[in-house]
Amino acid sequence: MLQALRTRMNLVLLVAVALALTMLILIVTVGTKAVGVTAKGDAEQGRIDAVKSVVSDEITALFSPDYRHLDTWAASVTRSVSGDFIDFVNSQIETSKARIYAAKIIATGGVDAVAINDLKATTAKAFVMAHENETSPSLKKVAATSNCPAQTLCSPYVLEVDVVLTPGGWKISKWGPVA
Repeated sequence: MLQALRTRMNLVLLVAVALALTMLILIVTVGTKAVGVTAKGDAEQGRIDAVKSVVSDEITALFSPDYRHLDTWAASVTRSVSGDFIDFVNSQIETSKARIYAAKIIATGGVDAVAINDLKATTAKAFVMAHENETSPSLKKVAATSNCPAQTLCSPYVLEVDVVLTPGGWKISKWGPVA
C-alpha cells in the first residue's frame, strides 16, 4: 500500500512538474513575442521620427533664405534631397539665389506640423504645414497684422513631400504644394 501511494505521489509530482514546465515555456514564448512586437513598434516609431526630422529640417531650410548667406542656404536646401530631385533643385538654385539677392530677402521658415501618410520600409509620404516670414526692403508698405509683424510677408504653405531611404539616411525625393 505504501508503495502504491509513493507511485501515485510520484505520478502527481511528475504531472505537476510537466504542467509547470509547460506554463514556463508558454510564458517565455508569449513574453518573447511581446518583446518582438514592442521592438517592431519602436523600429517603426524610429522611422517615423527620422522621416519627420528630415522633412522638418529640409522645409525649414527651404523657407529660410538670407541674401547675405546664399551659399549656406543653397547647401542646406540640397543637403537632404535625393535622386532625380537633386537635378531639379540644382537647376532652380541659381535663379532662386539671384532673385533672393536682388530683393534682399531675409526669411525665417518653420514647420508647424508633419503628418506621415504612408510609411513603408524604404519610402514615406508626408504632408507638411509650414510658414515663411519674409522681410525685404520692397515690403516697407506692408502693415502689421495680428499674425505678422510690419514689413513682413507671412506665407502659409501645405506641402506634399515624398521621402526615400538611401544609404545616407532618409532623403526627400520630391516636394510640392498639395494639389
